[in-house]
Amino acid sequence: MILFFERFILVVVAAICVALLTTNPWNLDRTQRVSLFVAFAAFALFLARTIENRKADQPSNIKATDDRINVPSPQLSNIPPSSEGKLEKPEVRGAPSQVASSSSDGDAPRVLAFSIETPSLDARASDATLVLVAHLVDDLSGVAGSGYRSSPTQVRFRSPSGKQFVDVIFSDSQRTEGTPQNGRYRSSASIARFSQPGLWTVEYFLLVDQTGNMSRLSPDDMKRLGFSTSFNLEGAGGTS
Repeated sequence: MILFFERFILVVVAAICVALLTTNPWNLDRTQRVSLFVAFAAFALFLARTIENRKADQPSNIKATDDRINVPSPQLSNIPPSSEGKLEKPEVRGAPSQVASSSSDGDAPRVLAFSIETPSLDARASDATLVLVAHLVDDLSGVAGSGYRSSPTQVRFRSPSGKQFVDVIFSDSQRTEGTPQNGRYRSSASIARFSQPGLWTVEYFLLVDQTGNMSRLSPDDMKRLGFSTSFNLEGAGGTS
């Protein structure tokens, strides 16, 4: 309201100045007209500056209509407290739910201990039972067991002539304690009556894990490891 009133006075003063220069409504002499004109002009200038200052002091009522201007800038306070400036590890979808290790299984099982519980057998009156015990370890997949469809871990013995043999298997059903990765085994095999008597010796010790990795120990390998490699069979059979 004050600003409007000041503008109105400015218009009136300007009109008086124009009248003094053109029509001389009050019949003033030249000196009086000039003096009055200067006074009204100075007042008009003062009033104009006052109006300008008032306009500068008033807050602008203009509102931005562009949605892009009204978008607030992101604030650091909006970051969830739980983040604590750390990057979250992305979730990997479609990955296996169970992973044994970051590396694949490329090694066959190993024998930590092996012995023949029945170093002397008698098959003269009936079948004889050969009993072996072993401590086997495998890093990842474990000694071959349930679900494995090829030759499992086994020891093969040959008769003195080499024409007869017996296999003793180590698998899940023969494990007495531990796990496929670290377990103790006790296994047996039947030697038929009338089998060739004499010293039966190891032909090989085949070690197989669940992924198919395998290695074969020879009799010399087993001797270097300090393991037994033979048993004696008494029987009624011939030399064949």
